[in-house]
Amino acid sequence: HTRWWFGTGVQTCALPISGGRVHYGNGKFVATPDGWGFDGISIFPTDNFDIVQHVELRELATGIFFNDNKFYITCLFNNKVIIIDANDNKIQKIIEVEKEPYAIAFGSNRLAIANRKSNDVKLFNMDGSGPTQTIPVGNRPISIAYGDGKFVVANSESDYVTMFNEDGTGKIVNIPVGNNPVAVAFSDW
Repeated sequence: HTRWWFGTGVQTCALPISGGRVHYGNGKFVATPDGWGFDGISIFPTDNFDIVQHVELRELATGIFFNDNKFYITCLFNNKVIIIDANDNKIQKIIEVEKEPYAIAFGSNRLAIANRKSNDVKLFNMDGSGPTQTIPVGNRPISIAYGDGKFVVANSESDYVTMFNEDGTGKIVNIPVGNNPVAVAFSDW
């Protein structure tokens, strides 16, 4: 079975589930302090929870995602995605994006960045080159997830989530879910 999970209402979910402010990868958790990450991110292993390293970003980190042994962090007001190598915890690359990138997710062959201010999702190649396409979504997208070849976006100031194919082709579908969806996640069970 395939299931999509949606969170609506401000009190329902304080943090986005997909591309949220805590993520796991390579035996480590990455988290933004105080939930926003103005100062940077903290990296700690799962076996003892002692902070391994604090990476100074001087950016407002809002989304974190792990893929291919790298942490990808969206930086809201400076319009960047910072890529950190999970082996040495060092910044590997910075991708310039636009319009307040808030959440991030990976498909099988695309990186998707939800931009809160421009109400769209930019699709990038897996190496960070692009964007290859721009997909219009609802107002203030703040969470994005991937599953079954599709991305789904929670539009926090709309009463629907937006679903579209990973490659950006085909129909873009808006699915009514109730007031102010703030989170979306995929489960295959």
